[in-house]
Amino acid sequence: MTIVGGFVAKERHTPLPVPVFAELHEELPVWSMPDGPMPAGRIARSPRRVVCVMGDCGADQDALTTMAVRGVHPTDLTRWPGAYSLIEITETATTVHADLAAAVPIYWTVVASGLAWSTSARVLAGLTRAGVDHTWLAIRILTPALPDALATRTAFAGVHRVPAGHRVDLAPTGTSTQVPVWSADPTATYAEAASRLGRALTASVTLRVLTENGRPTADLSGGFDSVALTRIGARALAERNRTIGAITVHHKDAATGGDLDYVPDAAHHPAIRHHMLALDDRHQPYTDVHAVLPATDEAPPAAVGHVYFTHQLITARDVFDTTAHLTGDGGDTLLCPPLVYLADLLRTGHRRSAVVHALGWAHLHGAHPRRVLRQARTAGRTSRSLSLRRVADVLTGDADVPGGIALLPVECPPTWATRDACGLAADAYLDAARAARYEPSLADRGNAVTWQQIGEIGRTAAADAHLAFALTGVRLHNPFVDSAVVAAALACPSRQRTRPDAYKPLLLEAMPGLLPPSISARKTKGQSTDDHIRGLRTHLDEVLNLADGHLAELALLDVDMLGIAVRHTAAGIGSDRIEPVIAGEMWLRAHHAARVPTWHNLPSPDPAPPGTA
Repeated sequence: MTIVGGFVAKERHTPLPVPVFAELHEELPVWSMPDGPMPAGRIARSPRRVVCVMGDCGADQDALTTMAVRGVHPTDLTRWPGAYSLIEITETATTVHADLAAAVPIYWTVVASGLAWSTSARVLAGLTRAGVDHTWLAIRILTPALPDALATRTAFAGVHRVPAGHRVDLAPTGTSTQVPVWSADPTATYAEAASRLGRALTASVTLRVLTENGRPTADLSGGFDSVALTRIGARALAERNRTIGAITVHHKDAATGGDLDYVPDAAHHPAIRHHMLALDDRHQPYTDVHAVLPATDEAPPAAVGHVYFTHQLITARDVFDTTAHLTGDGGDTLLCPPLVYLADLLRTGHRRSAVVHALGWAHLHGAHPRRVLRQARTAGRTSRSLSLRRVADVLTGDADVPGGIALLPVECPPTWATRDACGLAADAYLDAARAARYEPSLADRGNAVTWQQIGEIGRTAAADAHLAFALTGVRLHNPFVDSAVVAAALACPSRQRTRPDAYKPLLLEAMPGLLPPSISARKTKGQSTDDHIRGLRTHLDEVLNLADGHLAELALLDVDMLGIAVRHTAAGIGSDRIEPVIAGEMWLRAHHAARVPTWHNLPSPDPAPPGTA
């Protein structure tokens, strides 16, 4: 498992990180080092170019060689199963092609001799001696559900990320050009999209389970997504007389209820070995928040629940001897578009369908159908640029929160947010709004929002995967954020992927006969018990102590107000978005506790940019 990177420089001799594991090619400034959850990069070469594949990719070596001969096409990002990004190197430039969900993030930065790229932002931060970007931190703790203002930002000042579905051309002169190579505009009928999704999801799961030496494992919660992945894996392995391990996590005092009631039917398969994993109060969220976790490129979502997270993976490893574990992360987002899709129905003349859908959703959510339609109409007439400006205005207190359906739903700033934090985040949203003025209008708003959200899930899942591998040696796989799966699901209009009287119809159409009848007949997602409040209440003192830390020193939060919010949340009185703060604080502690990777032959440092630490 490695971190990979390289240089686009005028000079032949460039700095190298320590320790360098290997140079992927003796004639190229490309290196790898032994840290991280990704497999070693694969290389194909032709007389005119070299292509490096980062991540898990189902292409064989002949296919990669063909790509090296003809060059990388945008369709190559979805041609094969797996989560992978592509690096194309010629004599004049290096081009980075990012996957459609940022599941294999690629970063780049400017150095004295040219440009450097890597699969690790933290490694590049060591090269440029970059500090943590305060604006990035403010965005992550104030608007964690809105990735729009992050754009190419990373946790480190001056280190950039290639956005999902984009390519960046890096030239030895130190210049870069960013070009979108994929869009979420639908191009297929519902039946075609379903067929594509079935093939893509099957290939993605099969790639993972057949390349494992031990027995692969998967989450089996009883929900559609986890059951689908487990059943696909079981079907592929049964043909080879192998089995998949399935783990169902539950509290020791609650082995039934919600999705758990469907687990027995889901696990009834000759190629599934099932294990019920009972948790108790020792595994609650916020347990051991003072632990210093391995340093990652950004705060992993699993940080707050790291005790439960690692316990599940260690159990999978010990019970099933697994080295790879499948999760259904991203399935809900990909297959259940936001209600802004109603705006697409109205805009495209499907008024009758819009009314029918609005009636159904209004009934489910206890709202008035006329109000739902009015909100959808307003959302459909609001540009992305204006939506971003409204987020900035809400953060600075210059506007009220727009209620109901919106292109970019936003909440009031939490009570603990400082003026400085709100100002930093608001400025970033204003910058994003100015950039959005030059973007084409959104053809399918539901698909556009879904793609933004799936990119957030894919990128943060990469941090979870890094954490999982560092703590347990198990690799996490999330097939629902594979590029081919994302492209297949978004190939049809968002208005066709959901309706109030059916749950995930596209998945059922894509995989007929895969799910047991008791599960495929479900109309809604099961309700699960949220242990976060109970865990917060149990570990209140530890959380309060941790809260007075790095973020407070950076003036991004008011410790006294945060203490009040934590106590209110623990008492069940509202919720003031505590988890992103604690996860951010744990990440900062891990980052400062671990040595930033060092480099040989470093240039003289440039002055630190403002707003870094």
